[in-house]
Amino acid sequence: MWLGDLAQLSPQGGLPSGGRAQFAGCLVQHFGADYGPGGIGLLVQPLLGESIQLVLRPHSVLVLRDGDSLNLIAERYGTTVATLRRSNPQLESTQAITAVDGDSLAVLAGRHGTTETKLRSLNPVLQQSEAYLNAEGETLSSVSSEQNLSLSLLREFNPELSSWPSEEPLPTGTTLLLPVYRSTTPIPAGMQLLVPGYLPSTQLPAGEWIYLPARRFIPVLDELPDLAG
Repeated sequence: MWLGDLAQLSPQGGLPSGGRAQFAGCLVQHFGADYGPGGIGLLVQPLLGESIQLVLRPHSVLVLRDGDSLNLIAERYGTTVATLRRSNPQLESTQAITAVDGDSLAVLAGRHGTTETKLRSLNPVLQQSEAYLNAEGETLSSVSSEQNLSLSLLREFNPELSSWPSEEPLPTGTTLLLPVYRSTTPIPAGMQLLVPGYLPSTQLPAGEWIYLPARRFIPVLDELPDLAG
């Protein structure tokens, strides 16, 4: 939404390059009255005379300055590099790399400011699994501990057990799928992989803009409650 001088808009409706931060982030809350279960989603245009209520969110867009990087912005605004990427599809570009000796999921995630889950999603080769036949009395917790896996990753590779209690024994002979590439498993040197295109330390183009995630606010009490009573 543009609230500036309409003369600055191009005939194609494109927004001018600068000064957007103070205008973007408007949210249409209400069109006059309720419109049934479909809400305003069924509305093509508000009727003449109806009011449109807007909530301005002034710091939801950031105009980049010289020297800005994902690391600096994440630290400045109390967020993470991964969250900034999710909020800005243009930062989700990828680049191809060649794995070198000593690379693992944990090493690559740290180097490229991403997560092991994201690396797996970008590279099907890292989603390979191997079968594991559980013994009597084993649980999801005991298997994950023995195999040096997180419980969430074990459930991710075995979605049919997503609601199985972690401490309840599995039926003897249950076949589980375990990831071949775990956090510290060496990745063969020479393997071609995709990683996020923007490194956490890469300088972003000054004058462009990115969205910031919504901030979380903790309510402050005017006065402390009386706990004596």
